[in-house]
This record gives sequence, C-alpha cells and structure tokens, in this order.
Amino acid sequence: MVPPSFGGSTEDRNTESFELPPVQEKPSRLKRVAKWLGTTLLVMVLFVVFTIVQLPQNRLRNSIEGLINRSLASRQIQFSTGKSELSFGLGVSYSMENVSLTHPDSPLPAKFKRVVISPSILGLLMNRLDVTAAIESQSGHAHVHVSLGGLLQMVNGTVSESPPPMVFRLHAEEFDLGSTQLIPFLIKTAIEFNVSGDAEFKGSTGTPESYEGSAQLKLTRIRVPEQTLMGFKVPSLAMSTGQIDLEIPSGSKKMTLKKVQLGKPGSSDDLSSLLDGSIQLGRRLNDSSIDSTLKLTVSEKLLQSIPLLQALLGMAKQPDGTYAYKLSGSLLTPFPVPLKQ
Repeated sequence: MVPPSFGGSTEDRNTESFELPPVQEKPSRLKRVAKWLGTTLLVMVLFVVFTIVQLPQNRLRNSIEGLINRSLASRQIQFSTGKSELSFGLGVSYSMENVSLTHPDSPLPAKFKRVVISPSILGLLMNRLDVTAAIESQSGHAHVHVSLGGLLQMVNGTVSESPPPMVFRLHAEEFDLGSTQLIPFLIKTAIEFNVSGDAEFKGSTGTPESYEGSAQLKLTRIRVPEQTLMGFKVPSLAMSTGQIDLEIPSGSKKMTLKKVQLGKPGSSDDLSSLLDGSIQLGRRLNDSSIDSTLKLTVSEKLLQSIPLLQALLGMAKQPDGTYAYKLSGSLLTPFPVPLKQ
C-alpha cells in the first residue's frame, strides 16, 4: 500500500524552508542610559513645576523679588515693581509692570513699563542659568537672552579655576531708551534715543579678551537734553540718526569698529561724530586699549553756545571744516591727539 501524500512529495517536504520568529535585539547600554536620563530629567522638571504651582502667589512674588534684590544689593541697586504675575504655558514666566531701579548715586531711577522674565527649568537642572527677558518701554520693545554656566558655583559662592561661559543676545525694535532713563542711571549723562537691531556676544564671564560676536544697531530720534558736562553748560542737542556696527572675530581679542556714528554729516543735526578703528581687548576692561579716529562736525548753534569750544577744537580743525582726533591708550581714559591738517 502506498502511503498517502500530504502537501507534495517527500523531496519537496525536505527542501521546504522554515521561517524562524525574529530575534529581539537587546537595547544598547547607551540607549538605556539615555532613556533613564531623559525620564529622570522629565520627573525632576515636573516636580519643580508642580511644587511652584502649589505655592501661593504672594509668597512666590516675595521670594522672587527678594532674590532679585539680594543679587543687586552688592551694587547698591534697589528694585521695585507694581503688579506682578507668575504664569505657566509652554514654560514658566514672571511678568512685572512699572519696574523701577534706584541707586544712591543716580539722579533718576531707571523705569520700565513691563518686563517678562522666562527662565529655563531645563537649564537650571543642567547647572546653567538661561533667562529670556521681554522688555517694553513707552514705545517699542526688546528681547534679551542671557546664558551663564556654573550656576551651582555662583549660588554656593565658590570660585572655579576658569570663568563660567556666557552668551548674550539682544533684539530690539524701536526700543525707547529715553523713556526708561537707563543711560543716565548707568553713566550719569543724559542721552535719549530709540534703538533697533541685533547683537550677540559670547565668551568667558568678565573676560573681554575671550569675547566674540557682533552688533548691528540703528539709532533714531537722538536727543541730548540741556545739561552741564565737564563744567560746560551744553544746550539741548538733536541728531536724526546713528549707527553702531562692530565685530569681534573668534580668537582675535580685538573689536573692530566698522562704523560708530551719531548724527548725519551735511544735515541740520547739531552734532555728528564718526568713530572707526579698533579696540584691543584685555583680560579686564581697564586692561583694554583703543586705537581709533574720531571725526566731529559741529553746528554754529553749538559753537556759539559754548564760547570756548571753538578755541578747544581749533587745533583739530580740518580743511573741510570738521574736527579730527586720534584716540589711543586705555579704553576707559583714551588720550586724544589732534590730527594734522
């Protein structure tokens, strides 16, 4: 008797291939560690956020403003604000209105219509302070981003062998610096203008020679209120435009002043100035030196209002009626030398 055939001949059955179930690969050690780190960071972020959410608004406000005041106390700056609010969206943000900064040596406080501070929680967990501030003046606005490494060292007051890394970015759109009174607050000299443009610098904190970056800023509605400078009573001055264009190539330790100009030559501006050249950056700001040329165009109104001005500028007068100086020496106390005609 011939045995029954199932599914073909014996030869066909012997040569038929069989598929084995796929072997699941074991995740690599790097992937397992990355997954663990990601999960841990997420849990920590959620823990910090939920903790903040549970705190009362008044307590949070007092804590935040107390922290800001303590950080400014070493410079004798006092901080105050009107209405403030903590909010949560894609991140944490602290909004303040009518912000004021005062200093015993400053005649006027610096004032800001609205400031919104948005810290990065992930940055804090990675020992880095990443803060973005949206600032509003009476007209226009600006965004400032600051990133500082070595957060734990700063908090603990310890000193590292090398200064922590720093990144600074600025974007401004018709930001009205005059209404903030920030310039007289900082340098005790009144000047008002609107600023637009971008700037970015990075390097080691407090070490100018390590900096690199650039700035391209446009100034409009420049006005110098009537005031006394170096013993001279200076009348109110108006200038239509200005420009700041500078660059620090990586590793160069030198800032190139492509164009630093206030006022427009040949216009009705009371004063125009053009500064070009370079600044050699040192380890500290007072170690830095300047090598540049300053060219001035002075209106008749200004010359007549300060009788001694023409005599003081006389040696620097050029054939075209402008005045030119060579600036050299320390950046903080440059020495002007009249250029020969």
